Amino acid sequence: MNSPSVMDFVRNKILEYAPSVLFSIVTIVVGIILTKVIKRAIKKAFAKTGKSDSRFLPLTLKTSRISIMIICLLLILSKFNVPVTAFFAIISSGLVAFGLGLKDFFCGVAKSLQIFTIRPYSPGELIEIDGKKGVVEKIDYLHTYITNDEYGLVMVPNALIADKSIINYSRGGIKKEQSQKSPENVK
Repeated sequence: MNSPSVMDFVRNKILEYAPSVLFSIVTIVVGIILTKVIKRAIKKAFAKTGKSDSRFLPLTLKTSRISIMIICLLLILSKFNVPVTAFFAIISSGLVAFGLGLKDFFCGVAKSLQIFTIRPYSPGELIEIDGKKGVVEKIDYLHTYITNDEYGLVMVPNALIADKSIINYSRGGIKKEQSQKSPENVK
């Protein structure tokens, strides 16, 4: 009989998939190394800005790590002839549904990023928002914690703060300049 033995079948499958497995291992190792290199570069970039307040650092590190791992996973799947375009379509439709479901949450996060970027107040400063005064205790990703005599500690969503007028008394919010310029003095 001239039938292929089990050993021949196993040997053929090993030879068939060995390059793909080797590629996968190399891709994972390169992904891990790339993640560490990018992590160092991001930390160095944040250190160069001189900002002692690095609220975005953990988010940036996590986002870059996840992005690299997703790219590595897609490379490995494509090497094993898994239809990556279908994977993208499924992930995209899932993300759209997820995004629509969490629209208000993402709006709040975007407004928090606006507050982090503009920095209209810092912890320890006396501010007034929508007619209510208080001292800023802590600024979080979604909330600002303010203490005042009337309510004690108040947790205010950043999404609400971003849409209101803010008076920062600690930065001279009550000063008004009156200029006495007449049209004749303007050149």
